[in-house]
Amino acid sequence: MSFRNLSRKYGISTAAAHGKVIEYFKKLPHVADVTRKYCTKFSGILLTDGTYIGINSVGKKVPVIYGVDYNTHDIPTFKLAKSESYLACKEFFASCNLSGYPLSMLVSDDNPNIYEACRYIYGNSYHQLCHNHFKQSIRLKLGLSSRDRTHIKFMREIKTILGHKRSLTDFNQRAAKITKNYTSNQLYSEILISIAHRQDELLAFHHHRGTPLTTNLIESYNKHLKSRTRSLCYFEDFTHAKLWLNAYFLHRRSKVFTDCRGKFKHLNGKTSLSKTKKSNMDTPMFF
Repeated sequence: MSFRNLSRKYGISTAAAHGKVIEYFKKLPHVADVTRKYCTKFSGILLTDGTYIGINSVGKKVPVIYGVDYNTHDIPTFKLAKSESYLACKEFFASCNLSGYPLSMLVSDDNPNIYEACRYIYGNSYHQLCHNHFKQSIRLKLGLSSRDRTHIKFMREIKTILGHKRSLTDFNQRAAKITKNYTSNQLYSEILISIAHRQDELLAFHHHRGTPLTTNLIESYNKHLKSRTRSLCYFEDFTHAKLWLNAYFLHRRSKVFTDCRGKFKHLNGKTSLSKTKKSNMDTPMFF
């Protein structure tokens, strides 16, 4: 609800409605503190991304860096920063570590700041590069579009090795066959070489059972967050944005799932926080 609608509903001024909401938000515990105190049952597979919101005091949109635990869909912490810099990403993963999150597999797009910062904090972790993002980078390199069908056959062959969980042997055999067919094309050869160089990240799922090949889950969370902030346009400053985001993520963790499908159908009727909390502890009611 907007502050205007809140003021109408409760018969108070818009300023008073704003003041009461901010006062309540300040009393809420931080998302990371909730994780540290109540939660231990994480999968260790963390999908991480940054989505942008507007801040008036800096005159631009800035990233909210956060992660979603794959098996439970829970959100252990977040970081509001001025950019997706290495330092900001390192602070995010440091917060995860201090919260007790047992990260063993990072799933992200091809932002080196994210996976290098993760490797610094979680030295023994693996990085699964999102196949969708990697394929999109190939399409951009090819200049592929709906009108230009020049490279469509090559792209179809690339899709046979990306987007599927294949064994190392199967992956290499298919890649070798494609390479043999396109050795005369320099652009194709460069793309195939880049796939070979990134093979460890593209096939990192072998190190942790159940690892997804894409960041689709957190992308859906990004869409929901953007839909909620679209009407707000810009936050007044970092302080107000952090307060709102903290309340938003706590609400997401406390909200009952209703439309999970496939292998996550069992989450319906439960909250993500209930899936990660310690067995002997009851989490408080935040709202």
